[in-house]
Amino acid sequence: MSEIAITGVGLVSPVGNDLDTFWRSLCSGTSGIAPITRFDASPFRNNIAGEVKGFEPDAGDAELPRAYQLAARAVRNAWADSGLAGGGDFLNTGIIMATNFGSADFGQALCEAIVRNRPDFPSAAPQWQMDWIARHLAEELGLA
Repeated sequence: MSEIAITGVGLVSPVGNDLDTFWRSLCSGTSGIAPITRFDASPFRNNIAGEVKGFEPDAGDAELPRAYQLAARAVRNAWADSGLAGGGDFLNTGIIMATNFGSADFGQALCEAIVRNRPDFPSAAPQWQMDWIARHLAEELGLA
């Protein structure tokens, strides 16, 4: 079995947008479940969810899908937490990340563009692949 080391942790969640806030919320039993605010959920039977609150995207990420914005913050925080940002041999270094669904907002926009026959819609293939966020961030951090 190969040895691994987790060198940094980053997250954005309904109970905290940084590791310290997240941990304090977990230890105190704070729930992240609340009424949905990102869209009108009144037509649906369930109108509560675990939404990320108080989040502003990093500079340069505002035009990208929200899934990317959230993942980018988490990965950048993990990178800063790792202490590896100063450089090194990253041949065997990677990004492992988890998401609940990926870029659903982009998928919805893509479907709407197809239905409306919008040929001006940007190329969707890279952004619809589940690994595009990790791949793009690995390139940004010099890991790819």
